[in-house]
Amino acid sequence: MSQQSDDIKKSENLLNYIPYNKLVSLAKKEYVADFLIYASTKYSLLPEVANVLSPEQMFNFLFAFAGQTINIPDQKAILGAFRDLDIFNSLVINPNSSEVNRLAAKYQVTQQTIKSTVDRVAEALGKDSPIK
Repeated sequence: MSQQSDDIKKSENLLNYIPYNKLVSLAKKEYVADFLIYASTKYSLLPEVANVLSPEQMFNFLFAFAGQTINIPDQKAILGAFRDLDIFNSLVINPNSSEVNRLAAKYQVTQQTIKSTVDRVAEALGKDSPIK
C-alpha cells in the first residue's frame, strides 16, 4: 500500500473520533449558522468554507485539520498547474515536434519552455517524459 493510501486510511480513522456529532445535530440549520457567526469573528474564512462544503464536510474538515496551517495556492498557480498538465498530457498522447510547436504557439511560450515544463511535470508525477 502506498504512503498516500496509508495517510488517507489514517485520516479516515481520525474522522471516527470527531466529537461534533456528539454535540449537535447538523440538521439544525440555525446551530450551524450560529456557529459560523460566532466562530467567524475569530476565523474569517469559515463562512466561505461553509458556502462550498456541506455542514458535515465542513465540520469534518475543521476537526481533522484543527490547529494546522493550510496553504492554498493562488489562482495563478492553479491555472499554471492546469496548463502544465495540459502540456504534459497532450504530449503523452502525441509526442512529436509538431505537438511541441502547437503547444508553444497555444501558450505563447518557447519550445524549450514546453520541454522543460514536460520534464518538470514528469518528475513531479514520477513518470517518464513523453519527449526526448
